[in-house]
Amino acid sequence: GLVGARVPVVGSNASSFTNREVVYFLRNLAPGTIQVRVVRLGYSQAARSVTVAAGQTAELDFVLESAPFTLDEIVTTATGQQRKAEIGNVVNTIQVTQLAEEVPIKSMSDLLQSRAPGVSVIQSAGTTGSGTRIRIRGANSVSLSNEPLYVVDGIRVEAGAASTTLGTGGQAPSRINDINPDEIESIEVVKGPSAAALYGTAAANGVVLITTKRGSAGRPRWNVWSEGGILNDRNDYPFNHRGQTAAGARCRLPEVAAGSCAIAEVLRFSPMEDAVESPLSNGLRQQYGASVSGGSEQAQYFLSAEQEWERGLWTMPDGEIQRILDESGRPELREEEIHPNSLRKTSVRANVNASVSSKANVQVSTGFVDSRLRLPENDNNVLGIISSALTGDGRGQNDPAFAWGFFRPGETFNSLNEQRIQRLTVSAQSTYNPLNWLTLRSVVGLDLTSRIDNALQRLGEGPNFGTNRQGFASENRRTIQQYTVDVGATASFQLTDQVTSKTSGGVQWYKDSFRGTNAFGQFLPPGSVTIGSGSVQTAGEVTVESVTFGSFVEQVFGYKDRVFLTGAVRADRNSAVGQNFGTKVYPKGAISYLISDESFFPTGAFLSSLRLRGAIGESGLQPGTTDALAFFTPVTAAAPTGGDEAGVLLGGFGNDELRPETSREIEVGFDATFFDSRLALEATYYHKRSRDALISVPTPPSAGSPGARFSNIGEVKNEGVEITLNGQILTSRDISWDATLTGSFLRNRVTD
Repeated sequence: GLVGARVPVVGSNASSFTNREVVYFLRNLAPGTIQVRVVRLGYSQAARSVTVAAGQTAELDFVLESAPFTLDEIVTTATGQQRKAEIGNVVNTIQVTQLAEEVPIKSMSDLLQSRAPGVSVIQSAGTTGSGTRIRIRGANSVSLSNEPLYVVDGIRVEAGAASTTLGTGGQAPSRINDINPDEIESIEVVKGPSAAALYGTAAANGVVLITTKRGSAGRPRWNVWSEGGILNDRNDYPFNHRGQTAAGARCRLPEVAAGSCAIAEVLRFSPMEDAVESPLSNGLRQQYGASVSGGSEQAQYFLSAEQEWERGLWTMPDGEIQRILDESGRPELREEEIHPNSLRKTSVRANVNASVSSKANVQVSTGFVDSRLRLPENDNNVLGIISSALTGDGRGQNDPAFAWGFFRPGETFNSLNEQRIQRLTVSAQSTYNPLNWLTLRSVVGLDLTSRIDNALQRLGEGPNFGTNRQGFASENRRTIQQYTVDVGATASFQLTDQVTSKTSGGVQWYKDSFRGTNAFGQFLPPGSVTIGSGSVQTAGEVTVESVTFGSFVEQVFGYKDRVFLTGAVRADRNSAVGQNFGTKVYPKGAISYLISDESFFPTGAFLSSLRLRGAIGESGLQPGTTDALAFFTPVTAAAPTGGDEAGVLLGGFGNDELRPETSREIEVGFDATFFDSRLALEATYYHKRSRDALISVPTPPSAGSPGARFSNIGEVKNEGVEITLNGQILTSRDISWDATLTGSFLRNRVTD
């Protein structure tokens, strides 16, 4: 019995899924002969016809054959769900549930690592809690973000790659890692404008579609898991050297070459490699979680909860601890001083599906994340641990006072940097089939993130850098909201025995809101940790909002279930463009041809199937919220009579002609299977051109401040090849062995 198989009626929008009892129900169908198809990942599709009289029922059973590589799997598109065989562009699907049973997955970004060709996962740092940058087919923009668009259960979500105001040298957390991978069912990667045209002015960098887990009808099914582990550092750190004369004076190589000194001894030392000085030790990781799913034919549920804790590699050396206690007279050190890097995260999810009637279905998805992250000073940072270690002196071999170039770990670890996240993501999806051939759908949702960044350095503690040792405290609060409203309809018809038609259309409204306040207090009294106690206090705020309204229509024709032609167009209006710019239109066209289904095409033991495909399309990126606006910035000005007065400076010149960056992509490729579908090859070539790229153009000094404004004058080109090779090497009753090889070539150029 195969649970979760999709059972659609060919030529209509009616469909069902097999439940835990391996039964499916298709209700309220028009009387007559209908064709029913069964699709499930890992199996070849099956189709049979059945005749149903008015007021009667019929039973139809299927047997599926194992086929690890099939084009009949269902993928999510901007218009709903489609068979992969119908789509003219490549879509890479990652089955997370299966993957999590085979390899250790620690974060959302781990799921994308090496799973899809052309997708680069770049760690921003090696620190616990640091974020990830994702690049799909290179970088499209010179000035804007190159992160893809993320859609979770139908709604857009915040996925900032550097989501922090803490100055910790580049160790920025990314919001995409807030998502718990244990809650994800599948991920689909839509790679470029040819595929993402219907997602509009946000999708030029590609789209990552995430579907969270759902329940299925049947008795409750429990899943409990735990994980424990040790983190260790495998890097080899370079030594710092010091050449010196017999008298102990410093002697450098240029001086040796000039004959002004002679090296009698070379000292070398690396505090990162020294057993006593090194601030590195084994980190710890723990994770505990549980989920339950089940339900009836009318309603199904999935509930999960997980607690994750990780302590990073950084630990105050024992010698440093004792030195600080001796100098300060303190009885003990605080936990955050000894271990300045840790992450504690709690994730909760509740998903419910309900059949409101035989024609209507509602899905409600709710996820909540609460996390607390501590980050040390490191990386591209004068206060950083490693930067200080790499600028030490070889004399540390004999005297620890010379081991560190800038600051010792005992000073750096006194600087507290902490981020608190509380995030709620809620979406509601509904489908209504008033007629067999018509489906109405809607998605509404909100992704709400509350972020608090705290930094603290107590009086007399921490690095003696600027005025920091006199004490400061800061708290920067951010509220990030993303609203989604998506309404659409799809009409499917069997025009003739050989021709099918599917027409889709819809409207979408998105609003992004970013609001924040900053508070800073400096020169703290002894023992104080509050902003209000600082003798110098400053505050600020930031507000960024943008709105996009779009509409689209798509037409798909199918011929003999082997040739599929797609044409679509989307129109967007966006609040961030110049006032003289109106509506932006994004077209799309695609073809998919299962040529191996033709009678004239030779298939056999070697070549099992072959599909040819091609697509062309456009999508865009909106300018920054204030790039097109002329605006003033408030300042404090010195009054002629003394004292201060409120004033303004010109903050931006604005640009009434500012347009979205537009990317056009052509993609061609093929999918082939060999040796009875035991080997599958997917090959794609793409060429992408991004026009109207935003470039910061200097303005004449006579124009005053600011010294630049954005204009649409750049161009970026991306082209490349992507290949995926899947092989089923061994299959038996007890053992299965599969292998996947992915590879890609990319050429990325700024051409203007």
